[in-house]
Amino acid sequence: MSIKYNKICVMVLVVMGLFLSGFGTENMNSEGKLAFTTGGNGIKSVYLESPKSNKIFLYSGKENSTISHISKVSNDVLLFDECSYPEGCFIKKLEINTKQTKSLNLGRLPSYVPSHKKYFFYNSFPNGENWLSMASLDDFENAIKIAKEPKPKKLPNGINLPLAVPVIQISTDEIIFVGEDEGLWSYNIRNKNLQSLNIYNCRPILWREKTKQLLCFDQQWDTFLLKISDQEKVELQKLKETYGHVYLPFSDSLIYGRTKSNFLFGESYDIYLFSFQNEKEKKILKNSHIANGVWTEN
Repeated sequence: MSIKYNKICVMVLVVMGLFLSGFGTENMNSEGKLAFTTGGNGIKSVYLESPKSNKIFLYSGKENSTISHISKVSNDVLLFDECSYPEGCFIKKLEINTKQTKSLNLGRLPSYVPSHKKYFFYNSFPNGENWLSMASLDDFENAIKIAKEPKPKKLPNGINLPLAVPVIQISTDEIIFVGEDEGLWSYNIRNKNLQSLNIYNCRPILWREKTKQLLCFDQQWDTFLLKISDQEKVELQKLKETYGHVYLPFSDSLIYGRTKSNFLFGESYDIYLFSFQNEKEKKILKNSHIANGVWTEN
């Protein structure tokens, strides 16, 4: 083998190493995995280090049911909502190791706050009102009402767009959600303080822990980062038309789905990894759709 050929091989390896260093397998935590739903009736789990050989079904529900949101209680326990007609929507707990599930209560969009061992969810009442409520896993039957859910917005095509989003924890004691006035509100679990933030046109997706910013969609579905303290916005055009976002705080990166249209083959769905540090995007799962998910470190 010639010296010239050896030099070319070394250069190729160096370039590949530089490209991957933006994400870094060491930053991805080889012991971790992604648990996600496609928006259908199941929950899958996959090791991103070798996704082809490690995709596992954690849960499969009724044929006509849908799962829209997953929340992590621990690396071994998940909360999720499962909706079907005419039964309605139920909050369920899944033990990953045993794959056993337990129905907790009626509701949807559960979000667990580990620092207080509480979870938030939306539920309906006989008088027709929908509320954001809070409950404990040990006492889920005695939920506490927090605030009224915003009413769906009717689009020009006649479709109702739900405005309620899963609550987002931004500190040990505080969560953020969309209130009845379609603006952002905060709730302090410790002192029960509920207040408007006077921030509108932001559908919060997640909390970027490293920079203390909200990732939001606006009414045009453009994506931006928002600082709550001074409402400073940072546009993120590279994340336009993405969905199913999962934030990885240890690497300050983001997992999400993207749809591509093809004239011959219709639409294709892939899952990507995005680094906030260098704004690079890398395809990590081909022909896979993600509606929502969580990262587990086991």
